[in-house]
Parts: sequence; structure tokens; C-alpha cells
Amino acid sequence: MRVIARKVAEETDFDIKIPQCYKKEAAPLQAIHWTVIFFLGLLLILCLIGTGVELFSEKKASTLRSLLEAFSLSSNGRRLFSAPGGSSTEFCCIHGVRALTMCWVVLGHTYVLMDFELLKDPSEIQGWFKALEFELIHNGWLSVETFFLLSGILVTVGGLKFLQKSKGCFNVPVMALRRYFRLTPSLLLLMGLVFFLPLIGSGPFWYQHVDPQVESCAKYWWTSLLFISNWFGIDKGCTLVTWYLAADLQLYIVALFFLLVLNKYCKLGLAILMLSIVVSCIAVGLQTLVHKIMPSAMISAVNNDKVHEVLNHVHVYTLTHLGPYCLGMLLGYIVFKYKEHKLAKGYVISGWLLSILLGMSSVLGTHRFSTGEEESRALAILYAGLHRVVFTSAVAWVLYACITGRGGPVNTLLSSAVVAPFSRLTFMVYLIHPLVIWTRLGSRRERLSTTHYDMVYEYLANLVTAFALATPFYLLLEAPLTNIERLLNTRPNKNEETQEKSIK
Repeated sequence: MRVIARKVAEETDFDIKIPQCYKKEAAPLQAIHWTVIFFLGLLLILCLIGTGVELFSEKKASTLRSLLEAFSLSSNGRRLFSAPGGSSTEFCCIHGVRALTMCWVVLGHTYVLMDFELLKDPSEIQGWFKALEFELIHNGWLSVETFFLLSGILVTVGGLKFLQKSKGCFNVPVMALRRYFRLTPSLLLLMGLVFFLPLIGSGPFWYQHVDPQVESCAKYWWTSLLFISNWFGIDKGCTLVTWYLAADLQLYIVALFFLLVLNKYCKLGLAILMLSIVVSCIAVGLQTLVHKIMPSAMISAVNNDKVHEVLNHVHVYTLTHLGPYCLGMLLGYIVFKYKEHKLAKGYVISGWLLSILLGMSSVLGTHRFSTGEEESRALAILYAGLHRVVFTSAVAWVLYACITGRGGPVNTLLSSAVVAPFSRLTFMVYLIHPLVIWTRLGSRRERLSTTHYDMVYEYLANLVTAFALATPFYLLLEAPLTNIERLLNTRPNKNEETQEKSIK
């Protein structure tokens, strides 16, 4: 191939290079592979034993029996496909918001992670950026803010209920460690699966999409396990999703201190939350100003360096997401204290109209920047600092309206039993879906059409595959972990399912 390329180059004005050649060889199993296989096999055995104990054993309840039944495929399967509303403290509409947000995340990554070199006619994508509605995909980075908002709500509701029953105190280090150990097994599973990628595929773009992920996991695994990968940049962790786990854990620890203040000194706590939202917006604006970066990670710039500057200086920055998180805490406090508060019909209508306006303006607001040069640097900085909080404010109203019985058909849709299983799989899908996309891109032998029709097919394939893979891992690992945590929490005066959800 190099000889052919050199001959062609001699006859043309092009400089043709072959950056990488692959020889199809059998990849031997290494220690990391056997370790992952061993633990997955152990989990499967525990699940089979737990299922047998639940279905066929008639012995009296005991701690050992409860631990084994936590792995039961039968009960975990029923719980996965059950309708929402198993607890009086569960906000059913959150299931729909979480599931739809996950679908949005996968849609955005399907487009954003696409390699322009894989497209049959890359010039056609200029038409994508000219369409206003494409900002729903182009500005899909906002989707993750919904997860921070939901975390803030659930942590606050669960935490305030816990504080009520525990006379206003909890052990912050212990709760932080519990959350760490709750997240770490799933993270370890993700890291283990990354090392299996070289065994399952190959292709002309494999070295661009898959090999760097394996190398990054091998080199920066420690930043992910310490949940500090977002301090080093989006490429300095194991896959591009671990920055979120790091930021979420850091914000969770901060939220615990905020809750102690909020519970004891209500006005001071609320002031701290509102001040934190302002500080978050200012911090993003300053980052955008100082580093002279775009207001959002816009792939329309067709410049990976510029996109990575936004991702590393803003998107993975913990303070960036403090605003949406604290907004969720404010909403959680309002729901916890004033859920039954009555609102006049005019306020409800105004709330819905304002929510639509804020949501659309924040999502579509990048269009004026993505179609050309900035008209105003000051406007770009203002948008960068405010659009995340503006967007989550719109989502916050939808959640508030649904939780307090003002959601109407929106609440019916979001609380549907159909979306609940997808919501419960969200965490695993979030971890796994980049591996699905990279494997697909790296193993392609033919170029991809630039039509949205073909891209939607790619998206649906990524989405279905991610949910299909997430299901067994949920049953083997995530559901048993949730059950074991529930057993540890089963004491007098302990909060119930809301705190369990807040730890997710």
C-alpha cells in the first residue's frame, strides 16, 4: 500500500501517506482479561445462587439469605420492568426525564464523535450547521446538566428527610465513602470492558477511535478511580464519561455540607445555594474570557483543538456544573417544604411558557455562533456563563410542575411505566455507550453517508445496542449493589428509597 501511495503521489499534487497498517492477528488474553472474566463469572454464580434461594428455598429470613437474594435475577428483573411509584417518596416523572436525557446524550455523541474522514462527502455537513433545529444535536452538551439537576434534587430531598429523622446530623466522610463505593464497582466494570475492545474488532480507523481509549485507561486509570479525572482534562481518564462521575462525586460532597447548613439555618443555606449559582456562572464566563475559547464546544468550528479547549477548560470543570446542581438543591428544598403549596392558574401557565422560552433560547442560542464568526465577544461570554443555568431552570419547572400535580399530559408521559425500565438502565448505558460508538466507528470498512437518514440509523443502532448491553450488567452488578445498600440502610429512622436514589 505504501508503494502504491508513493506512485500515486508522484503523479498528482497530493501528499499521500499511510499513517497506520494493521495485520490481523489473534490477540492473546492477558491478566486484566482473566480478572474481568473471573469477577463476571463470580457475579453470575452469585446471581444464580440468589435466584435459586429466592425461588426454591423455604428457610426463614436471615442476613445471609437476604444478601444472596440481593443477587436474585428474578426479583431484580421484576424490579427493572416494574412501574414507577414503588415508594411514596419517589418522584415518578424523574424516570421519564432521565430516560429522555440519556437518549439525547447518545444522539449527541453519535454525531459529535463521528470522524469527518469517515464521511463520503464531508462538505455536506456544512448544511447541518445552517439548520436552526440542528442545534438540538450540536448543543447537546447541555443534556448532561439535567443529570446534575436531578442529583441535586434527590440528594436534597433524601438528605433533608434523613436529617429530620437523625436529629439534624450525619457523618459526611462516611456518606462520601458510601457513595464512592457505590459508584466504583460499575466504574471498574467499565474500565475492564475497555481492555476487551482490541479482542472484538479491527478496522482502518481502529487506531484513531479505539486504541487511544485503551491506552488512556492503561495510563490514567488512577485518575478515574480517585474520581479526579476532570481535573486533568477529558482525555486524561478512562473513556470520556469518567469526568462526569468525578464531578458528580465532588459536588455530592459539597452538597452534604450545604445540606447541614440548609437544615439548621434555612435562610443562610438558601443564600449559599443562590450565591453558588452566581459563582458558577461567573466562573464559566471568566474561563471563556481568559482562555479565549468558544462559548460552547461547537464541532462546526471543524477544529478539534478549539473544541478540546472548551471541553478541558469548561465542560469538565467542576464549578461549571455547580450552578445546575445547586439549582436542583433549591428545587429539592422547595418540593420538600412546599409540595402542597397552591399556585394560581396564571402562574402555572406563565411557568410553562417561560420554561419553553428559556429552554429553546438556551439550546438554540449557539446558532448565531456556529454559523460564522462571533458578532460580539461580550455576548459570547455572557451566553457561555448563563446558558447552562437557564436551560436547567426550564427543566426545573417541568419537574416542579409534574411533582406537584401540575404536569398534566407531560407528567403522564414522563411517569409512564414504559419509560421506567429505560430510566433504571441509564447509569449503565451512560458508561457503556461510548464503547459501542467507538467500536462501530473503528470497525467500519465503508464510508458513511452524510444524510440525517443514515445518521439516525447509526443513532438507533447505538441506542439499542447500549441498552441491550446495559441490561445484563444492570442485573449482575448495579441492581445487587442497590439491594445491598438498601439492606445496610434498613434500620429504624433511616430514610427509604429517596436516599437510595440520591446515592446513584
